[in-house]
Amino acid sequence: ELMTIHGTIVKGLGIAGRDLGFPTANIASNIPVVIDDGVYAGMLTVRNVTYNAAICIGADGNKKIEAHLLDFAGDILGEVVELNVIERVSNLVPWESAEQMKKKITDDVAKVTQLLHRRTR
Repeated sequence: ELMTIHGTIVKGLGIAGRDLGFPTANIASNIPVVIDDGVYAGMLTVRNVTYNAAICIGADGNKKIEAHLLDFAGDILGEVVELNVIERVSNLVPWESAEQMKKKITDDVAKVTQLLHRRTR
């Protein structure tokens, strides 16, 4: 495990979910995140339930933290969460088009799924 982040789910811009089909939980944390920008595999715990997550850290010139929860649908806005960042899976890439970004996220989610599946066997 690389690090644990505690924070609150806040409203994001909605681009990942609305435009790309990968809704994310945007996490506001008052703890400085000292980790390289990138996409990570991890787990997010909310309401005493833990979900596998593809985590994006960085972008927009700050340490924005977003988690796409695998096998989850629901509203957790305002909830306090614990995010365990386990392993880096890829670099962030500049936004060129919705199609390019959707393919990148799809590939990253597949990598995260495989990595977390191997860990739980």
